[in-house]
Amino acid sequence: MITVDAASLVMGSRTCVDNVSMTIERQGITVIIGANGSGKTLLLRLIAGLLLPTSGQLKITPQLNYPQLAYVPSTPVLLDRSVWENIVLPLRIQMKNNPSQCAERQRSTPEFRTQEALQWANIESLAQQTAHNLSSGQQQLVALARAWALSPQLLLIDEPCANLDPNRQQHIESLICDMQSQCKVIMSTHNIRQAERLADDVVFLEEGKLLAHVSKKQFFNHGSDDDAAGSLSQKIDTFIRYA
Repeated sequence: MITVDAASLVMGSRTCVDNVSMTIERQGITVIIGANGSGKTLLLRLIAGLLLPTSGQLKITPQLNYPQLAYVPSTPVLLDRSVWENIVLPLRIQMKNNPSQCAERQRSTPEFRTQEALQWANIESLAQQTAHNLSSGQQQLVALARAWALSPQLLLIDEPCANLDPNRQQHIESLICDMQSQCKVIMSTHNIRQAERLADDVVFLEEGKLLAHVSKKQFFNHGSDDDAAGSLSQKIDTFIRYA
């Protein structure tokens, strides 16, 4: 369970995340949506522990540390080495630091797990290519394969399909759906149709404020029944219509 309690993030004179409170359960896919600049990436980075809130707090129960928590940014951070090395090196570090955890896996050598990850993402043909020479979509697949190989309990993904063609989007979405069988997934997107396809629950941000955290059904039915004033429903309707 992830508890966000009155979390705010101030950068310079701007409040980028503004008094956000919510509880995210440990199953399924949570999708954070909102316009550009709404705070999606910063909220993910707060959950990941890469940023600390200016006020309030975020708590993950039970506490998770790398590699139990994995974060894949919108622009993947890859070594200027082969795809194989980008996946196998973190696994070797994991085995060195947590040998008992790795021993729980059958056939758990880093090399075997790397081969499994390449097969899972269908990128075996890229294994010996230099990661920095790949297309953005291919790099995203490498980053997802690396995260999958580490068997995280919580996976955070920022805009995984930004500027990708439909075929690549479909491939990545299928991998994300498969990931939820082994871990909790929280991802951000401004693609409303992608949110509709993938989400179990939706976090809707506007200018750093949490406007709604509801089930996918509630969100795409334009808010909750107790939204008497209709302002939230109107904002959701506008976002769905023009996103």
